[in-house]
Parts: sequence; C-alpha cells; structure tokens
Amino acid sequence: VGSYVPAEAATVGVFDRIMVRVCSRRGAADPRGSSTFAADLEQVSAMLRHATPRSLLLIDEFGKGTAFSDGAGLLSATLSALAAGGLHGPRAAA
Repeated sequence: VGSYVPAEAATVGVFDRIMVRVCSRRGAADPRGSSTFAADLEQVSAMLRHATPRSLLLIDEFGKGTAFSDGAGLLSATLSALAAGGLHGPRAAA
C-alpha cells in the first residue's frame, strides 16, 4: 500500500488481495447522482463480497459525510459481518 508505519519491525503475512476503502467524495458532478452513503455501501459491500480469509481490508473515514446514525449503522453492520467470519474471515483494520 505504501504507507508509513511507525514501527521498528513488522511481520506481514501473504495476502491474496488488499482492499482499501477511503473517503468517498460525491457531489453534483457524479453522473449517477448517488449519495455518499450509497457510495460507502457500494465500496464496503464489494469488499465483503470479494474478501477471502487471506485478504486484508483497510477501512478509513468510514461513514464520513453521512448522518451520524447512518454511518454508525453502516459501521456496526460491517463489523458484525467481519466478526461473523471469525478466524475464517478476512483481516481488517479500521
């Protein structure tokens, strides 16, 4: 991913894919006219559908630009889906 990690050393396993969800920027220029909440749903849904036990999911600025209750609900549902996978689900950092 190319990010700075403030550590002297790190052991990182082999991943089959790294999926990153970052801040959504939607506005009048969006040809589909979808909201930030809809963009968040699309991105996270794709991550959860395509993740394997060897995947790394990086989630940042989750639900930003949505109503607090919408963002909190989306985060709660995503964490529940990840937790349901247990040791057989993807690795996630939020």
